[in-house]
Order: sequence, then structure tokens, then C-alpha cells
Amino acid sequence: MLRLIAGDTGGEQARITGYLKAFRTDPQAMKELFQSSGPLFSPENLKTLSHSTLRDRSQVLGQMIRTLIFSMETMKNPLFIRDFVARAGLLLEHNLGQALMENPAGAFNVQPQGDNLKSALLDLSAGIRMWLDTRPDIPEAEAAKLMRLAEYADRSVQTLETQQVLNVVSREQDNRFMVQVPFAFSQGPAMQDIFIEFGGNRGEMEKEGGSPFRVVFFLNLDVLGEMMIDVGIRGQELTADLSCQRVDTVGLVSSGLEELRENLDSLGFQVMRMTCDIRDDITSTKNDYVRNSSWYDGDVINFFA
Repeated sequence: MLRLIAGDTGGEQARITGYLKAFRTDPQAMKELFQSSGPLFSPENLKTLSHSTLRDRSQVLGQMIRTLIFSMETMKNPLFIRDFVARAGLLLEHNLGQALMENPAGAFNVQPQGDNLKSALLDLSAGIRMWLDTRPDIPEAEAAKLMRLAEYADRSVQTLETQQVLNVVSREQDNRFMVQVPFAFSQGPAMQDIFIEFGGNRGEMEKEGGSPFRVVFFLNLDVLGEMMIDVGIRGQELTADLSCQRVDTVGLVSSGLEELRENLDSLGFQVMRMTCDIRDDITSTKNDYVRNSSWYDGDVINFFA
């Protein structure tokens, strides 16, 4: 299928089109953000930086990125995904906009500089470029290292903004959000995709019981293989259908379903259905799910065959 993105759009539409192009070109750009951060922000790489403020900012940023990876340490936080969205800076402009409407004088107190990944990246890039502009005597090796950090920060901001634009478009047209969360594995971080679909309209959400919503997890868990978890929630009623690529994973997951049901019961949910089965089409199901979205609609070139 061949569809062409028009090149003569201007203003906001052109920027949105650019972000959609970036996503279609590299839908796993978030993975590079987390994979590249390890060597760049390692103590060995940063210790030779002569500017103490830039060195300290880089160290803090590297630590912040590590706390955004789902690992044995961060999995202790039951609200990890909620906190990930805020700490990654995906809500930065939304929160600033809300603050401007509610209290213009106090808007600049929302999410202080460096309190989230996006603002910390912007801060580091600006600080490095300002320092390099005022200090032409910096040794060439150190200047090159600083520029690698600044370019990484710029690419990462672009990646985060792509996620933000995708979700604005998707919320308006598809009534759903996507969150890409890095999971820690021995070979490095791997991205897992989580989709949240909202049913009905705002009026229905305000009614007793609320409108239904759906959470779909597409996971690739190393030795466990691929998994799809499809959760439906309306009020306190919950359904969950788990699908695994491997037979042994089905057995492992099934053995823990009763404990999961009890945990959900303790949180006040009424589990209406919970199943676990095997299926070998999880990859194609995910591809169809993603392509059936506004990100691939309109005047677009689509070479994914």
C-alpha cells in the first residue's frame, strides 16, 4: 500500500506530520534513549568533565534515567507506570497549561527545572552549548564528549515529544493512549508497549459506574517470550485475558492466576473473568493493532509490507 504525506502543509500541521513521520520511521526510538544512556552517563565517562555543574547535572540525569527503567528495584513501586509518565516529562506542557489557567502567577512553580526527564535533558543541552560557546579553550576531547551528551539530549527530547504528539493525536481521534516502558534485561533495556483505551464520552464517565476502559499490554519478556494481556475495567468490574507465545509460560502464568485474583479482590475489584491461553500470532496482532490507528491514517506513505 502506498500513500503519500503531503509536503506543503504549514504551521502546526507540518510539525505534527513530522513527528508522525519520525514514529513510522523508527517506532522503537524510545529504546535508543535508554540503551545509549548507560555508557554516556557512566561514572568513567563523566569523571573527566572539568565543569562541575555540567558533571553534576549529567550524573543526576543518568540516575533519573535508571529510575525510569522497570527493574528488580523499581518494580517495588506499585504505581511505577503512573509515575513513569510524569517523571519522563510526558505531562510537562499539560501541567504547565493547567497551571496557567488556574494560577498564572504560580505557573512557573510547576515541575521545577530538572524534576522530570524532558526538562532535565533541555537543561543539560542548553548548559553544554552555552559553556562551549564561552570557552573556546576547552580541550578537543572534552568538547567532543560534551557535544555527544548535548546531541543525545536533543535526540531524546525529540523522541519524548514524538510520544507526546502521538498521544495527543490518538486521544483526539482514537480515544486511547500509548506508553512505551523500558524493562531491564541482561542484554539491556527492552521496550514494552501499553495501550489504554477509553470507551464512551466524558458524560458517560461521570455516570455511576463510569464508562469502560481497556488496557492492552504487548510484552516481550526475554525467556518468557511474547505475551499479550487484555484487561477490561468498568467501575469495579474487571476482566483479564492473558495470551502467551510459549506453552511453558502458560503453565507458569496460570499457576499464579489465583493469587492475582485474590490481590485484585483485596483492591476492591470484582474479577468477572480471568483466562490464560497460548497463541502464536501475538506479533501480528500487535502490528495490526498499532496500524489500525490515526498514526497511519490520512495522507501517508506506508512501506510496511
